[in-house]
Amino acid sequence: MKVLMFGWEFPPNISGGLGTACYGLTRGLASFEDLNVTFVIPRVYGNEYNTGIKFIGAGDVELSGKTLVKQRDLEIRLSHDVGHEITAYITPEQYIKIIASQEQKVKEKVINPKFMNSISPITYVTKNSPPVFIVHGDADPTVPYSQSVALNQELENFGVVHQFFTVKDGGHGQFSPEDTKKVDDSIIEFLTELGLNKSQ
Repeated sequence: MKVLMFGWEFPPNISGGLGTACYGLTRGLASFEDLNVTFVIPRVYGNEYNTGIKFIGAGDVELSGKTLVKQRDLEIRLSHDVGHEITAYITPEQYIKIIASQEQKVKEKVINPKFMNSISPITYVTKNSPPVFIVHGDADPTVPYSQSVALNQELENFGVVHQFFTVKDGGHGQFSPEDTKKVDDSIIEFLTELGLNKSQ
């Protein structure tokens, strides 16, 4: 069997997660016998990770006269203003510079109390807020567990019906099967008490 794939990037020449995903897919496909994979990307650098597949650079393919006319017509009529600094292939130095620039913009917003309040769910808690079910791992490395503790307290202050489920030693989602079942059971119980469990 022959498989033709099209992608934007491929390791190690990547700028996001798409290349990594394509790498995994092609490795899996190449593991099957009697299966030939051809992967088309904008440009072949020659240092692509070898997964037993064939690479073709789209820019190296000769176009017919009719196709060239269509391409030139599109280039005249379509705008190519991307409006973003990230491109398909950039150097590590360029990437670091872009990230530093974005981090500075984030820092400027973080020290702005008005902005911080506008994105905090605590700001929008009132006595008329609907029932809330909070799930948070107390070892979450991405979103501080203390944020859910503060939200839980604010819900208490306004008398909002809610439940706060803490996953002990839980990270940022991707809980263990056992903890996931506990969370699911608690949600079902919470909905049942509210009369919203239609399966009952």
